[in-house]
Amino acid sequence: MAITQNTAKEVSVDTVSPEFLVQRKAMQLSQDLMGGTPAMIAAGTRYIEQGDGESQKQYQARLSRTVLLNTFKRTLYYLKGQVFQKPVVLGDDASDAFKAWSEDVDHAGHNLTAWSAAAFEAGLRDGVAFALADYSRVRTRMEGGVLKYFDEGTGEWLTKTADADAMNGWSPYLVHVPVASVIDCWIETIGGKPVVTMFRYIETTYESDGTEFGRERVDRIRVLTPGKWVVYTKREGQQDYTVLEGDEGTTTLSVVPLAIFMPGEQKGPATAEPALSDLAELNKRHWAATSGHYELMEYVRRPVWFGRMLGMISDEPGKEEAPTVGAGKLLASNDPSSELKSVGVDASSVAASQGELDGLKSDMAMYGLQLLQPKTGNITATESERDASENNSTLQGWALEFQDFLENCLKFVAMWWGEDDGPSVKVNTDFSRAMADGYLLEMYRAGALSLESYHELLKRVGTLPDDFDTEAEAEKLARGVMVNGTPGGAKSLASMIGGAI
Repeated sequence: MAITQNTAKEVSVDTVSPEFLVQRKAMQLSQDLMGGTPAMIAAGTRYIEQGDGESQKQYQARLSRTVLLNTFKRTLYYLKGQVFQKPVVLGDDASDAFKAWSEDVDHAGHNLTAWSAAAFEAGLRDGVAFALADYSRVRTRMEGGVLKYFDEGTGEWLTKTADADAMNGWSPYLVHVPVASVIDCWIETIGGKPVVTMFRYIETTYESDGTEFGRERVDRIRVLTPGKWVVYTKREGQQDYTVLEGDEGTTTLSVVPLAIFMPGEQKGPATAEPALSDLAELNKRHWAATSGHYELMEYVRRPVWFGRMLGMISDEPGKEEAPTVGAGKLLASNDPSSELKSVGVDASSVAASQGELDGLKSDMAMYGLQLLQPKTGNITATESERDASENNSTLQGWALEFQDFLENCLKFVAMWWGEDDGPSVKVNTDFSRAMADGYLLEMYRAGALSLESYHELLKRVGTLPDDFDTEAEAEKLARGVMVNGTPGGAKSLASMIGGAI
């Protein structure tokens, strides 16, 4: 993305503000985790340090065999799925025009629910999400108090009516602007309220370069101020941005139609810490620990061998070589002091490493679980039923904030239509303890939790009684199998679910 940060005092249209440089750095980990194993490997030493004395070849080999357990991405998708398991619903105050508009809110075929789910996910991932209520490009002017539009076909200025809008397909639409594309956003307090006075962001497209098959990169920076807009363009190979003819004008709105969803901890007027930053840090730690554990297991599988007085071997006279150790090899020595042994890894080290990984898995699952629980903290099953309507979970709070965000978006849409306000909307917040149970089950099935940790967390949310014993339950199941099956089958079952008989 063609965005630069100038070191000189002069600020140009593509100069990223200090606040949004900090924002980009803060959300780098979340972005990399969403890219999965390839993105984390590409990040290299940003998340996994190269050891002292470890060659670049050894480091790359260790890095390339590490696999990410992507609890961050799984949790994010699960949270989004819970909020949007039911569609976004327009209120009874919605007009027929709004109902029809809600079936394609971005001029790309996405209805209000689909568009909202993507914006909600981006807000949780990055900490903040931006949405512009834009309007189809139309050349307009006022004549004697009447709004006119320029008809490209006839070359005439005609009265802009609802029928003209429908005939030409002109309508307001929502644009989700990723935080990574935002260059700056000015918010000032006017009349005691925060008001967006300037918004600057970049869009990158690839367009025909004039040849039959070739394409070139085109960067456009859009600058919006109350009632005005300008587009700066730079094509591939050009040094500077320029404003082309027709790429600036005025709007019928006296405000910048920008809505902001900020579920993360606010750091500035339009910047925030990623909402799941703590989970991201845990996942980063698990990634690094996994790399170390895999390296440790390499030594378990292929230990270092120590040999003494084994002599030299040779298939051909005059070409002696040091003895090698491996499958299908036979070593012999006539020296009574000869010795061959493996310098293996201590079993307790492997157990400690595995224990660290299991602990991190449990911590990550518990983090996601806490987002689903009422803000009063750990509760029993009875308390959950009693207080469900009184205490919002963190996720419910985010869903309600997003509902306000959508209503702001619809207010700007209404303003494009010359109306004072838009309709109300309803975002799903009907969560229950069953949601937490489902989240934990998904974590267990994905291998992100051991059976013991899964049972322990179910006890914390009140699904299982506090005195539930995994081994005792395994024995009960085993006895049932022994009645209807064989002792061998019982032992196999008990082993599978973590018990011993």
